[in-house]
Amino acid sequence: MQAVATRVGNLHQSRKPRRGGPVSPPIRRRGAGQVDRTAARHAAAPALIAPHTAFAIPSLFGVEKEYAYQDSTPLVCALAKSLLRGGVATQEQWDAAKKRPLWFIHHALRGVMEAAGGKTIHNHFVLGAIVTGALDVYGAAELREDRMYIVMDGDQPTMLRIGEFYEEMAKLHERLPLTFWQKFVCRGFGRFFRVVDHADVQQQIECLEEMGEGEEMEQAKSLKADLPAYMGARMKPLSDRAYRQILYSLSPRTKLAKILALADEIERVALPVGRIQLDDYDEEALYDMGGCYPVLSLHFHNTDPVRGAVDEAVNNAMQSTASPNVIIPFNPLDAESVREAFGRAGAIAKVIALSAQLTYMLPYVDE
Repeated sequence: MQAVATRVGNLHQSRKPRRGGPVSPPIRRRGAGQVDRTAARHAAAPALIAPHTAFAIPSLFGVEKEYAYQDSTPLVCALAKSLLRGGVATQEQWDAAKKRPLWFIHHALRGVMEAAGGKTIHNHFVLGAIVTGALDVYGAAELREDRMYIVMDGDQPTMLRIGEFYEEMAKLHERLPLTFWQKFVCRGFGRFFRVVDHADVQQQIECLEEMGEGEEMEQAKSLKADLPAYMGARMKPLSDRAYRQILYSLSPRTKLAKILALADEIERVALPVGRIQLDDYDEEALYDMGGCYPVLSLHFHNTDPVRGAVDEAVNNAMQSTASPNVIIPFNPLDAESVREAFGRAGAIAKVIALSAQLTYMLPYVDE
């Protein structure tokens, strides 16, 4: 293993960049209001951009191996060496990648995420995962030799209708829908990815009420009328014990019981993944970037106010380079830092996979 790592470190001295190769991967661009349909074909398959190259959100999808060209970049070789020394990847993976560092890094990230999330990681959510050396393709900041990132992101939400299940939960207990939502969204999938739901509508209501004008108050009143009482701002969640008592009272074969159990599991898996600490350099890079693209939206019915909140969130993200949903910084020169970052990516992949299992049981919003 040590010998393999040493050979990786020496590659940048012996291998020349591909002659006539492009200087950066192409970036797909969209017009305002357009929805990217081709991204769905690459759902959640980790794609690798040359780590010395910045990225924009559309470039997360469909990055072909032809664009992984600078195999001799010293930093890329250093990361490949750290993956071996940290036990993240194996000599067999190195051999399978034909001893090309970029392919090796690609397969290492893909392997970590698939090992944690299984094949469901490639379905349902329009997500991509990459290793990159910069957060903003248009930023002027110089890249750092001791800083790289695993980034997970998407550029269109999966829009699902959950109102029927909320109604069924409310019949069991009026506080059950809110408790489920907190487990699945607030302390689960939503810890890592932008979810648009009734909370965005409630925030809009608060903003309208703060204005205090007649027309705004009428609009706030209309929005309030569209939100069910069981998701009201004054509603309190159940305790874990009460939640599980309801869960265990149901037949485990029912769809509702499966959804409630998955939400409980998603919360359990997500909570140990601590908050990611970004330094001042990272914060500065993100300062001029826009909001995140929503990855999931949960609707009460096909024409509820959440639909408008989705449009607003997407439009806001498109005003400038959007911030990534998940940013995992690490030092490619430090094997322990690399091991920790890829381990965190694996934990988030597990949350994605469990969330995919849950949302498979929800119907899509009718277009």
